[in-house]
Amino acid sequence: MGKCGTALFVVSGVLLAGLGYMLYTPLPDHLGNQWQLKTMFAKIKFSFVVSELFYQLGLSGKDRTDVIRGNINYLMTSPPSQEDQAALEIYDTELNGVPVRVYKPKSATGALPGLVYYHGGGWVVLNIPAYDAPCVHIARKANIIVISVEYRLAPEHPFPAGFDDCLQVALYALKQGRDLGLDPTRVAIGGDSAGGNLAAAVSLKLRHQKIKPALKSQLLIYGIFQMCDKSLPCMKLREKYESSAAMSVFFTRAYFNLTKTQSDLLMARKYSTPELVQRCTKLVDYKLLPKELIPDGYEPEVTLASSVTDDVKYISRLMSDTRVAPLMEEDLKNLPTSLVVAAEWDQLRDESFIFAERLKHAGNKVQLQYLSDSFHGILNAFDFEKFGFDAGPKIMSSIVDFINKELK
Repeated sequence: MGKCGTALFVVSGVLLAGLGYMLYTPLPDHLGNQWQLKTMFAKIKFSFVVSELFYQLGLSGKDRTDVIRGNINYLMTSPPSQEDQAALEIYDTELNGVPVRVYKPKSATGALPGLVYYHGGGWVVLNIPAYDAPCVHIARKANIIVISVEYRLAPEHPFPAGFDDCLQVALYALKQGRDLGLDPTRVAIGGDSAGGNLAAAVSLKLRHQKIKPALKSQLLIYGIFQMCDKSLPCMKLREKYESSAAMSVFFTRAYFNLTKTQSDLLMARKYSTPELVQRCTKLVDYKLLPKELIPDGYEPEVTLASSVTDDVKYISRLMSDTRVAPLMEEDLKNLPTSLVVAAEWDQLRDESFIFAERLKHAGNKVQLQYLSDSFHGILNAFDFEKFGFDAGPKIMSSIVDFINKELK
């Protein structure tokens, strides 16, 4: 074999090995749509690998986060259907200084209910275009005005910049929403993943401030509701297949502008003061989970730091802040009617269950939608014809039905 043939053989071997890594995503046997799910995860892995390659080779002219953001945004953006778009007036504007995109049914007569939506993406990636398809579909099917928020992203704008933006848009909808054709007495907020975190946190803030009119409802879709317990049953189950610790720390470090020393504490899971451990045990109580989701012999890990340094105190303060971790709020009374969505193959699954139970115990009206045989990010793949996931139409139907029931 000549030199060219040998080189080709080696390159082919490397490419095949890389392809194998991309496609290798171990999953429980009972999960459906395995090929579609593995393909989606492979694309996400590929985006991160290509982003790192471009950054290391200096081919992008951008920093690492910008490269990752660009690739992930491209991957997760799917255009809405022409039928949905044709039924809406869609335009970009600013509300209280925050960029938004408004989706308004053309057939609207009189003031309509409204949904202020905060996109997911770990506070670091994704944007309004990545959520055009679900926002357009919700606006058309539920016949409401949807306001999608382009809140500032980390690490350029660390906490609380994104939270502040989300709060400002919610305040506009409640106080000046009539300028957009909204009925301020029928306003919901919602979001998925990091957006679910922001929605729950904004809802608490509006309640604390006693804003009137109050929010009518909230949609909390597989949200991040706590950060103090990294060993809930679903998290331990996921670790048996593949670890997501490094990615979780990547997003957390960016959102809070953490130092390397502080990030290392998160990776080692030794970041808590005794006070945080006590509060976490009380407020993020795994015993609120359905019994079938708690494995025999399960015991939570203790994240108590070996010594209470300034870095440990800082991290513990952040993880106790209800703008960061809504589950750390002691008093959950008098909150809007909630739709809480949990997905089975999601390391955030258990905190959705716990949050829903605590909201119920506080006297709130709660609808918990558990999507078994589903995964984190299913909202972006709701269109069965495009993506082929059985749970896609289910999550969209749950959202539209909830809105029709609670906002009309």
